[in-house]
Amino acid sequence: MFRIVNKLERVLLPQVKAGHIFFIDDGNVVSIEPLTYSKKYLFKIEQHKMYNLKFIDNHIFSLSNGILYIYDFLNKDVSEMDIGFTHLISLTAKRLIGTRKVDGKRVVSVLNLESNHIEYSISTGLGNVLCSEQYIVHESFLNEALITNYSLFNGDLVSEIQLSSINEIPYTEPRFSSASIIYKDCIIKSIPEGILASFDVFTGELQWYVEGVSLLVSEYKGKIYNLNTDTFVIIDASTGKIEKEISMLDQYRINKIEMASTNTLCVTDTHVFFTDNWKSKIGALNIEKCKLDWVYQLDTKQGTTLPNAPIIEEKRMYILDSAGTLHILEKATTAKPSM
Repeated sequence: MFRIVNKLERVLLPQVKAGHIFFIDDGNVVSIEPLTYSKKYLFKIEQHKMYNLKFIDNHIFSLSNGILYIYDFLNKDVSEMDIGFTHLISLTAKRLIGTRKVDGKRVVSVLNLESNHIEYSISTGLGNVLCSEQYIVHESFLNEALITNYSLFNGDLVSEIQLSSINEIPYTEPRFSSASIIYKDCIIKSIPEGILASFDVFTGELQWYVEGVSLLVSEYKGKIYNLNTDTFVIIDASTGKIEKEISMLDQYRINKIEMASTNTLCVTDTHVFFTDNWKSKIGALNIEKCKLDWVYQLDTKQGTTLPNAPIIEEKRMYILDSAGTLHILEKATTAKPSM
């Protein structure tokens, strides 16, 4: 494996060949590095609109029109369960948490996958539902400052509080986006004006807020990773302290990437993987270097989008597109390629 020979101040144009990424400067190869995910497989799935993609024990789960599809990509087999759920919130090997309609009302239900039995249901009404290790948290759409907490174990009501401290945040529109995150006993909410705010889910008290944060936000191991239209930001989830803030404008421009709220991201120890939804591109942002290691153009039909975030499992990456094709990218070998 070859490393960088010359350190250049400007961004170099990358090219992909033979499982490696080549950085070209004035026609000369400056560096050759393994393309982290390059070997491609396609797994064609029947035409369904797939949402809420989950990966468990070498199977991929997706929910559409009340049917839970289970994809065994190793055996190229698809099975299905008619569970009547409309939205998938959380999934483990034994339990599924999602929403469904009962007597015309929206409820959150917990389904035991081993017995195919509903353990309990909660009537929540319209709103955003999230899960922590111990609680089901409901954000009301009618009263966006109302947070209701239920026990994850039996569905009992634990608390119902108003986020009265939202008045401490400098914003004009009294509304939040749906991009909320549960971290420990806090709910971290995104405000359309580019503000990220953390509230205690039991007291409603404001813990911290950060301005200039928008679009793609994800929590991983106590850090919040944000990719927006011009910067890459890392924030401490407990304190709200900004640990990194790097301009991405040049890298977006060179790789012809458009950041939008429809894009998705997935965070690992070393990279932030993200999609350019409308262009069917996957990007790998190196967290330590704050540089794009590579951008990969998926082979999709015109009009196909990437509504699901990439899933990383050991040596493979899985991306399900809107046409029902599962793209599988495998880590390349480190063997020196031929030019």
